Amino acid sequence: IGLGIGGGNCDQSRGGFACRGYPISDRLRGLRRMGERRWDMILDRNQIIQLPENEPINALKRILALNSTQNILARDVETIDMRDTSRPILRLSDVATEIIRTSVSKE
Repeated sequence: IGLGIGGGNCDQSRGGFACRGYPISDRLRGLRRMGERRWDMILDRNQIIQLPENEPINALKRILALNSTQNILARDVETIDMRDTSRPILRLSDVATEIIRTSVSKE
């Protein structure tokens, strides 16, 4: 199965998954197979995108759309969990979490 969006191309076939030509392709450091069911994309800055078992390419499209409007991958986010297809779940770095905690406690 191949899909091209935004000048990029992702292929998922024969148990493999590959992405080329996307705005984040230059940041991609590797793909990690999780439990013979799904993939994690490992980006530079130790960011991880957890793709769902079903329709991982659609999840990647959602991340790219979110990134183009919110610049989410430039933020202090460690993990973007797309396994729940109804909404992405973001895990912030410890530093970002502490900043938020501190600012909330001052209010």
